[in-house]
Amino acid sequence: MISVLGLFLATENTEKTACMRRVRIISSVLLAFLVAASSTIFWAQTHQPPDQPYHQTDMSGAGNSSSTRAARPLHPVAAHSTFKGVALSRLEVLPTSISITGPRYTQRMVVEATFADGSQ
Repeated sequence: MISVLGLFLATENTEKTACMRRVRIISSVLLAFLVAASSTIFWAQTHQPPDQPYHQTDMSGAGNSSSTRAARPLHPVAAHSTFKGVALSRLEVLPTSISITGPRYTQRMVVEATFADGSQ
């Protein structure tokens, strides 16, 4: 009877060892796959052929929608110092109250200004 119990415990221990070995192999393969995939993605995002400039230098090419329209003459813009400002009549911050409940909590706010001529 003792030998049967010993054989059962030995078999159980062998099964645990085999299971742990499978888990180690699977986790090693998974880790290798993740490292290879992330390094491939990083390389693809950062690699640039040496003969291509970083920015496009000719802006008249594809993707520039103004190249299809007829050229319009350029008109100078008045200096900012000649702009007559309109008085600010109301400044409102929304929401009117906020409560920060944690160290990583964020809250967006809107600042709305209304001028004397009614524009915002």
